Amino acid sequence: MSLTASEIRALADRQWCVLPGTQDETVSELRILQSAAGFYVGRVEISPEGYEFPYCRESGYYPTREKAESALAFLCELEHEPE
Repeated sequence: MSLTASEIRALADRQWCVLPGTQDETVSELRILQSAAGFYVGRVEISPEGYEFPYCRESGYYPTREKAESALAFLCELEHEPE
């Protein structure tokens, strides 16, 4: 399921969360997460014991995993695009 033009604009215009340090190993790469509000793209913080806690949300909420997968692919392209 692909993103609509307005969903793409919303993702492109969103301010990214601030990551600790250069690439702190305790914060995950972008991934699909789920909450009561739906699926979203975000990152988790990983404790020394291996527990995962929500760190930030980089997208809006989507009703399906497929829609969130489209958002993840788009955000991964943006994240690795040279400035």
